[in-house]
Amino acid sequence: MRKGFYFLGILASCCLVFLSCASTPITEGVEVEKYVIETNYSTKPNMDFIGFKIDTNILSTSSVTKASSNGWTIKTETIMSEFDQAKAISRTSSLVQLGYNLEDKNIAIDKSKNYFGIYSLQEMELYNTNSRYVTFVEVAKSKIDYKDNRLTKGIFLGLGGGFALGGAIIASTGASYTDDKLWNDETVEKGKKLQGTGIGFAIGGLALMIPALMPTKTKINFSGLYNIYVYDTVTKSLISKEAVSVNAEQDFKGDYNHDDASREIVHEFVSKHVYNEIMKKYYEISRRLKG
Repeated sequence: MRKGFYFLGILASCCLVFLSCASTPITEGVEVEKYVIETNYSTKPNMDFIGFKIDTNILSTSSVTKASSNGWTIKTETIMSEFDQAKAISRTSSLVQLGYNLEDKNIAIDKSKNYFGIYSLQEMELYNTNSRYVTFVEVAKSKIDYKDNRLTKGIFLGLGGGFALGGAIIASTGASYTDDKLWNDETVEKGKKLQGTGIGFAIGGLALMIPALMPTKTKINFSGLYNIYVYDTVTKSLISKEAVSVNAEQDFKGDYNHDDASREIVHEFVSKHVYNEIMKKYYEISRRLKG
């Protein structure tokens, strides 16, 4: 009876800890204060905003792999390439609204949905518009790196599970020899010692598994570089190329690579930082152009 109790008790504990090590989604985003331009220019904008240039000649298209854990299993995860990350971030609600908000503040007319070119300076010479200036944002770098605690949890689970299950086997074996009706006193005494040793190992194993009970957390690090081009359609020349550097770091509850929804929450967080820095730079540029 006691033999079965040890096995069932330890097995149930290991199963609970194993489930806690499984990948969990990110379900909650992080609030980022939105940059708001207080000034509304009274004059209509004299500049067209034609969107984001996301080019495979600039951004890497190679995905990256890294080791992760899902309980006792070590697996390899694939991280999106810089090009795919840039595409995903540009499709978030914050950056989709960038052109609209530039137009709302009379900084630039949003033509991003009507432009399908390759954003080359040669193409700008042929661009047909009534505005004097044409502007776009070139994504020069877009890198999301992340680190979660699942691998560490898996290591503690493996070590603790080994000690716990081994201890359960030893304790169960010892318990089989503690019945004084079946065994002599010397055998019963050895059985009790063996049982105690097994229980000690099992308790130690369960203690080792405590860190594996901690919730899955992911630390996100984003590094981005965006070049804002402004082309003068009158002088047929590039008058401005200004770099905008964006860095963001944040902890999330859950696993970034769990599913599409988890990645979208992180991309939305990143895009809010990108939006803020680009809007700040456009405000500076518009002040210079409007005098």
